[in-house]
Amino acid sequence: MVPQARHQGGKEDMANTTYIKNNVEPFVRRWLESQFGRTFTEQSVELVGGGSHKFDAVSADTAVVGDILCNRPTTRTGNENTGGVRKAQNDIDYLKRLSQGIERVLVFTDASFYELIRQRSRRWGAGDVRMLVCPLPPDLERGLTAVLNTASREQRGAGE
Repeated sequence: MVPQARHQGGKEDMANTTYIKNNVEPFVRRWLESQFGRTFTEQSVELVGGGSHKFDAVSADTAVVGDILCNRPTTRTGNENTGGVRKAQNDIDYLKRLSQGIERVLVFTDASFYELIRQRSRRWGAGDVRMLVCPLPPDLERGLTAVLNTASREQRGAGE
């Protein structure tokens, strides 16, 4: 089911980003299960040096921990998606703060964004972060595209 922007009182609601949490991320976690032979959930994990972070995909035995990125490499104007790049860098920083022995993964739903981050991550010291691309089925891809397009229009409306 492709998420639709809802109209209420003549105004369009914000992008339905819950679609990503409720549809895309569970699909990616099931895909990770097929890759690693473990079940995955979203949960907080303790970080070296203190504190914790809520990761998108943590295996039941906490041996594999990762985040899911649903970003595109460019904005609607063709510029680099600097917000998405910053998020990827932050996710890598959190993954680097995990205890030794934990396998760190970053899962992308867009192969072009994966390529951009793979190249950039060399400068960020992400050598031990395993980067994977999870291909989405057409229905989820359409839904994600609709959400990202709505969010892009909202950015434009906010003075992009």
